[in-house]
Amino acid sequence: MNRLVMMSCSVCVYLLPVRSISQVASPQKITVRQVICPKVCLGENKYKIAFTLPAGATVLPESGTVSGDSIVNISSSANNSVRLRITFANTSTADTTLNLPVCDPFIPTQPLVTSETICAGSAVPALVAIAESAAVVDWYDAPTGGNRLAVATAEFIPNGVGSYYAQSRVEASGCVSQSRSKGSVLLSEGSKKCIEITAARSAKRR
Repeated sequence: MNRLVMMSCSVCVYLLPVRSISQVASPQKITVRQVICPKVCLGENKYKIAFTLPAGATVLPESGTVSGDSIVNISSSANNSVRLRITFANTSTADTTLNLPVCDPFIPTQPLVTSETICAGSAVPALVAIAESAAVVDWYDAPTGGNRLAVATAEFIPNGVGSYYAQSRVEASGCVSQSRSKGSVLLSEGSKKCIEITAARSAKRR
């Protein structure tokens, strides 16, 4: 006949029941993922906030409109902040004030631009512009106004000889350099290089 042996333990460990993820309470707060500044150089003056809320919660801003997981068209107050009221799934509420960043526009400097001199009949080379790391380069056919010939490219191949103008632009804000830099493609027949090229072409035709 089997006997039941009772054993004592010097160290006993008691395991508590493990709660499932659904049983763990979510933090009762709003998490702001990103605050997007207005593009002041394009005439905008409204902020945008991307946020995350606990399950079942809603947010009511004192300024702006809730759109999905964002609040858009937020106007800053005198102290550059916006007040938010969060209502949680258990109907409790909490007010929080979010400080908005001061979005001073960064105005890029005008780029440095190369110029080229070519011989008659030669292919037109690319003009190259060097801008600040935060900016891209747009190309125009005039020092002000005019037609935009290329967008956000440091190299531009003109259709022919003439003057072309490069302007720095910050894509995130729309701010541009206050002036444009001129790059030219000039035609030269008088240089030694062009004379040698012309002579070589003449010899090939014979």
